[in-house]
Amino acid sequence: MPKNFGMPGNAWRYALGSDYGYCSPLLEGIEFENEWVTIRESAIRIRAGYAWDGCSPCISVLGLFYVGTPDGAQHLGLPATYHASLVHDVLCQWRAEIPVTRARSIAIFHQLLKEVRFPLAGLYAGAVHLFGPRRFFLPPGAAGATAAPSGTRQAQH
Repeated sequence: MPKNFGMPGNAWRYALGSDYGYCSPLLEGIEFENEWVTIRESAIRIRAGYAWDGCSPCISVLGLFYVGTPDGAQHLGLPATYHASLVHDVLCQWRAEIPVTRARSIAIFHQLLKEVRFPLAGLYAGAVHLFGPRRFFLPPGAAGATAAPSGTRQAQH
């Protein structure tokens, strides 16, 4: 677990207790690997211990509760947006190294929300399109290439 996880002032709201894997045709042709994530053969695997902030913006109030974008009702014991925000966070964190377009990262986020039948999937994807990170993604139409392993860092974008 990351140092100071869950403490006031820490941006991380979640940390994976075990590896998470997801397959999607939207990941086809993307290859990337570092200490935290592997993407190959249309699948992403995020390793246990990875920490992220959930749906943004959201801030902790004295370590007691969060104010900001709701993560949705519980779905199988996790907030509805848990896996969508996880995968999108990874794609954004290493967007300068992962050969993925901004549009494809948003489409994957939207797909994950629809899979858990999140009623605001379209609204959340639209908000990410309007307000999400824009710089350092692969330009639309650029050919994807295998990205070399890079250094590690915890969730920050």
